[in-house]
Amino acid sequence: MKHRSLVGGIPKDNGDARPRIEACFEMFDVFKAKDDVACVWMLTAIEERVNEQNLFDWRQLCNVIETTVKLLPLSKSTVH
Repeated sequence: MKHRSLVGGIPKDNGDARPRIEACFEMFDVFKAKDDVACVWMLTAIEERVNEQNLFDWRQLCNVIETTVKLLPLSKSTVH
């Protein structure tokens, strides 16, 4: 997915995903302001946080995120 490759290109700060998470929040705000689909950016931010693997039950949270992403309808690309 394009959003994951964009976020993955942002370097972590000594293993901390905060720069990636903040970028997701910024993109969420941009898409939401345009009344466009923004939820994928919020899910990506959550996924980045969970992937740090220091949350209680982080493995279970990974499963929840993966299931949630699979439930989302695929959006069709549009040319603006």
